[in-house]
Order: sequence, then structure tokens, then C-alpha cells
Amino acid sequence: MRIPRPLVGLASALALLCAIPATLAASPAAAATSLPKPDHIVVVMMENENYDTIIGNTAQAPYINHLAQSGASFSDAHGEWHPSLPNYYALLSGSTQGLTNSTPPAPGSINADNLPNELIQHGYSFASYGDEYTPAAFLRYADLPGTATAPNPVDKWLTCPPSVAGQACGFPTDAAGYAALPTVTFAHGNGAESMHDGDIPGGDSWVKNTFGGYAEWAKTHNSLLVVTWDEDNFTPANHMPTVFYGAGVRTGSYSETINHYSMLRTIEDMYGLPYLANDASATPITDIWSSVTIADPGRQVTGLNYSASLQLQGIDQAGGTLSWSATGLPAGLTVNSSTGLISGIVTSAGSSTVKVTATDSATGASNTASFTWEVPGADLARNRPTTASSVYSASYPANQATDGNPATRWSSFFADPQWIQVDLGSTQSIDTVKLSWEAGYAKAYQIQVSNDGTTWQTIHSTTNGRGGVETLTGLVGDGRYIRMYGTQRGAPYGYSLWSFEVYGQPDLAYNRPTTASSEYSASYPAKSATDGNGTTRWSSLYADPQWLQVDLGSTRSVSAVKLAWQAAYGKAYQIQVSDDGTNWTTIHTATNSGGGIETLTGLSGSGRYIRMYGTQRGTGWGYSLWNFTVYGT
Repeated sequence: MRIPRPLVGLASALALLCAIPATLAASPAAAATSLPKPDHIVVVMMENENYDTIIGNTAQAPYINHLAQSGASFSDAHGEWHPSLPNYYALLSGSTQGLTNSTPPAPGSINADNLPNELIQHGYSFASYGDEYTPAAFLRYADLPGTATAPNPVDKWLTCPPSVAGQACGFPTDAAGYAALPTVTFAHGNGAESMHDGDIPGGDSWVKNTFGGYAEWAKTHNSLLVVTWDEDNFTPANHMPTVFYGAGVRTGSYSETINHYSMLRTIEDMYGLPYLANDASATPITDIWSSVTIADPGRQVTGLNYSASLQLQGIDQAGGTLSWSATGLPAGLTVNSSTGLISGIVTSAGSSTVKVTATDSATGASNTASFTWEVPGADLARNRPTTASSVYSASYPANQATDGNPATRWSSFFADPQWIQVDLGSTQSIDTVKLSWEAGYAKAYQIQVSNDGTTWQTIHSTTNGRGGVETLTGLVGDGRYIRMYGTQRGAPYGYSLWSFEVYGQPDLAYNRPTTASSEYSASYPAKSATDGNGTTRWSSLYADPQWLQVDLGSTRSVSAVKLAWQAAYGKAYQIQVSDDGTNWTTIHTATNSGGGIETLTGLSGSGRYIRMYGTQRGTGWGYSLWNFTVYGT
């Protein structure tokens, strides 16, 4: 349960730490040889979530869990106080400054030194980024005015409010912008973005969309991202998530107890800054660092019997030579220990968790990175009849995008729009498309499916394509025909694809007899969840429990289920199978679903009938599914 309070945090805390004494009383930090000195640190302050509601909750917080799994995740991190504001003071000044609530004291009433002032006084720089409400522009530093009429220039808006229209706003989005960041940046969103007033999926998306680019840049540019919380959801333990991600961060889960003072002490030791208060007795975080950093390879998808080539990227700050090893590679692939090149021809379908390790051959320093490598099976488009809106010449026909040869390609005329279309031969349930672009790529395009090659349904759309290899996962759509429909070229040439790969599995529920406990109206019948059309849906009455049931026609072994929820989703539900439609066996239970598209893998059960049995709605509406897709044999 959230405790209502005014939205106060970094902005309020910094605005109130003013009237700095002329002489700093704290002792200088001793040199910390075990700590790196990042060029940039970005600290993102989230709000009011327990450790267990974030870490491990990959359905609702997939990106933060990606950071935790690929960085350093602290399993015993704690806030200092409830509610929020004292924790901001702890992180910025080494003390809660005697505050026990989130009622801001009068400006100028707290006479305390702070981290921003320390950084500036020692030749470094600081900025805070805020959203929706006034950021921390009024902090009084020793050599800057910090008043309401003369705000400091170091503070930025994440989103420009009307009062500052025309000013530079927003967190950077490219390498040049990241390189121009100050030494230390604090960032905090509004109530929805920070998770204080909004939900976990919304906050997770905000972190990914705002800081995801910086996070990957940081790994290869001696920089660091910290995602932490002010407090948990008002429990006595005050147990909160904290993740470090970036250059030199050794991947793992760390069990030592840390808090805001530990984080402040670590930053001070990195730059040789004086201590402020309780941070002087805190233990800096020293065990997560390595000279070796591995760039995140990201999720990989390769078709069965296709060749794969992935060049691993690593940096050793010590200047040593790296040797490489890997576990969990798909069958047929090996890694070159000297170059870090993974290559070969994939010979077996399935999903693998690959763990790669880079080791400094001289010092023994090492780091690891883990990622998923999917081999979804045969490419449904390979050597299937392929046509296009145009071909640049006879040397670049449409079928060369589906011939399985990475050295041949299709190219179109130099005009918009253009399309390339594949006849899959029969209706297929599509979940993944892989586009390997030549220099002539699509900036804006759609992936569309059709049952007749005339009426098309869009299952993916983008206006910001970047070329290269684009692997589009989590798609939901059924059809005999599939096409890439390009509306804006990203280069002055035409559209050009080395390969257009399509993956999926037969949907056992497709057009099978489907019934439900209730239907909100005749416009939302049960059968709309299994008709393969992503624009029609089943909706129930506004009550618990509700169910949607499919007759698969004969006994089937079920290995996976995909639920494509409309806004009205099931928070708690079970997937059940039955031989007779009366006696049910539960093969999956969810108690905290976040809606959206849920792909439930690793299921084990058999039956002629399968159903989603919802026991708790996630909203005030009923249950509503765009698609109920069933995979197996």
C-alpha cells in the first residue's frame, strides 16, 4: 500500500541544501586504489518499491531486470527512513538532516554541505534532471547564487514545461550528448515515471526509453549508470532494489548490506572528495569492479541450419590481451578464444542462455555477460514464393531475400513506398521476423500479414528503423502471406534486404471451437481470441472469475501459451488443460501479471481442452484477449 505524500524528492532536497559554510569541516577522503574513476555517473532515483516487486519480476520490469542480470545487483540494499525526503538528503549530504517526514523545511534553514558542492569545488561538475515539476535549480553552491531569480545553470528538464519553452531540455539521446554530460548527474521522473504514483511497467519503460542508450554507451566509455530507490513500499525493513551497470562492473548478485550512505561514500572515494557526515563511517562498494568490460551482445536469433556470426566486444582498462570462452552456445557454434568471434551453422532448434567470459591473460581479471540465443526452428519464408513491388535490376530479384544465401539480396527502385511479400504456403502463427538490411534500409516500415494477399493486418510498425540486422520478437499475427511494407527510406537508394526471415509455430488453437464464461457483448465473442486476427478480441463481463476455453480437437501436448491482453487483463489466472472439459489440471499460475503480451514457455501438460481461468482482474473492466495462442504437438 502506498503512503500518500506530496511529490518531493531530488528537486526539493537540493533546493533546500543551501547556505554552504565557507570552510568545509570534513576530512579529505583517502585515495581509493580499488575503485575506478568514471568519466560520467548517472544516478536515477526511483520511488517506493520493494526489492521483491522489482528484481525477478521480469514480466513487469524486464529492462531493470536486464540491467540487474547484466550488471551488479544488490540483494541487501536499504533506505534510511520513511517517507522519501530524508533519503534524498542521505544520498546528497550524508545525513537525513533531522527530517522525519516529507514536509520540506523553509529554504535556507538547513546549513549543510552536499555532494554537488563538493564536486564543483574540486573541479568536477554536477547536474540534476527532473520531469514535470521544478528541478533543483536553486541550490546554493559556494560560488554560484542559487536563488529563485538566478537559478544555477547546471539543472535540466527532462521534458520542457511551457515556462522554459525554447530552452535545451531532455536527457541526451546520442553519443555526443552522453560525452557532454557532467561528472555526476542525478535524474528523477514525475510520479508516474518514478513508480511512486504509476505502475511498475510504466516506470520500467521510462528507464529504458530515457537511459537505455546511455547505459550501453557507458559500458564502453568508462561511465556508470546507477538505478536505485529512495525507499521501499513502506515496510520496516526498507528493502529496496539497487543496480550498478556500466564500464568495469562485474556481473553478479551481491549480498553485502548497502544504503544511500554507502553509495555516496563510493562516489566520494572515486573522485577523492571530502566526507560529509554518516558517509565517513560507511563502507564503500569495492567488490563489483573489474578492469574488463564486455559490451552487451543483446538477444540473438538465428534460423535452424543458418550460419551465424557474432563478434564479441570487450575492453580491458589495464591494456591487457583478452581471451574468450563461452557456455550454452547453440549446437554448431563455437567461439574463437583469441578474437571473440562466435560462428558456425546452427544445427538444433531451441533457446539457450549463453554466458561469455573475457579474461585478462596477464592479470586474471575477468568479466561475464549473459544473453539469450533463440533458434526458433525452420525459417518459414526460406525458398517460398517471393514477390516485390519492384526490383532495381535482374541482378537483385525478390527471391534472393528468401534464398538463405547471405551474399545475395533484393533491391527495389529508388522510391517510396515499396514492399516485399512472401507466400508461406499455409496459415502460420508469426512471432519473429528478422530483417538483414543492406545499405538501402527502411527508416519507416510495417510488417503485415494476410490470409488472402489482399487485406493486410499490421503486426509491427516503426518510424525509426536503423538498418543493420533487426530482429523483431514478440509479434502476434497469423496469415498465409507476410510482407515488409516500406514507407520511408533511410538512405537515398531503394530498399535492399540480404534476408527476410520469418519464424513461428503452428497455433493449435487457431480457429478451433472457443467458448467463454461470459461475453461482454456480441461484438466481443470468445472466438475472436482464436481467429488469428490481432484487431478482434474477446471481452468478458466485469466480474471474477471468468474463463476462456478452446477445444483443440484431440489430445495435444502443450509447451507454450501466448496471451495478448487488451487493456483489461488478468492479474491472477491459471492455464489449465483437460481431457474431458470438466476435470482440469493447472500447468501455469500467475498472481501478479502486468498484462500486455505474455509468452508462457516451459509448460508441461496435455489435454484436448485448454483454458485461461481468471481469478482476479487487473483493472475495473473484465478480461479481454486479442489472441489466445497455444503451441505444442
